[in-house]
Amino acid sequence: MEHVSAIGVDLVRGQKTLSLIKELGIPEGKILFAGVVDGRNIWANDLAASLTTLEELTSILGKGKMFLFVVISCFRVCFDSSF
Repeated sequence: MEHVSAIGVDLVRGQKTLSLIKELGIPEGKILFAGVVDGRNIWANDLAASLTTLEELTSILGKGKMFLFVVISCFRVCFDSSF
C-alpha cells in the first residue's frame, strides 16, 4: 500500500464497517475518508447519526486523521493510471 495515502469507507450501507474499524483500526500513516452521507439522497441524511459516527471515529483514530465524504458510485471517481 505504498502508493495509497487514504482509504475510503462506506459507513452508510456498510453495516459492519464501523465495528471493523474499531476492531482492526486502519493502516499506520493512512487517512480515512469517512462516508457518512449517502450520495443517492443527501437531503435525507440523519445528521445526528452522522455526527455520532464521526465522534466515534475521532475517538478511535484521533483528530486530523479523517475526512468526511459523500458515499457515491465509483463511476464518478477520477483515477490516475500512471502507477
